Amino acid sequence: MRPFSPGDTVIYPAHGVGTVQSIETSTVNGAVQPMYRIWFARQQMTVHVPLDNQSLREITTKKAMEQALQKLIANRKKVRGYPHQVQRFHNAKLTSGVISELTQLVCNLFVPEGEERSYANLQLAEEATARLVDELSLIMELPDSTVYGLVEEALTTKKLPPELKRL
Repeated sequence: MRPFSPGDTVIYPAHGVGTVQSIETSTVNGAVQPMYRIWFARQQMTVHVPLDNQSLREITTKKAMEQALQKLIANRKKVRGYPHQVQRFHNAKLTSGVISELTQLVCNLFVPEGEERSYANLQLAEEATARLVDELSLIMELPDSTVYGLVEEALTTKKLPPELKRL
């Protein structure tokens, strides 16, 4: 993990895409610790993250994103088990910080128009899709609404639109 500077765009797996505002020192349990102050625009919140946090990462490379997007058009994998176990499994993928796991989660939670799904899965699918769109729109330098449409098209047709094939 490289050190980040104020103004850098980062991915914090627990919340998604954020911008480092500053580096500050905070006292945690009596110990002074340097922290990144990160602003998450979509959630309208600020989070302090320790400088040595290993889960904080840079935006995914175009090549890695192209590989991960192949999972959008893969067959859905239904996870079976007790609802709380399935939810825990999906949450682990959402907060893993690995882009290929996030795209697989978006694919697995996608439900075509007219099919039923639980409220918990709907919430999780919306958050996973939003995180994918946030990062993908930064890579493609397009508005979120345009990228969201491309992701929806890929999920419904099971074919990547030309814009997503070559980033």
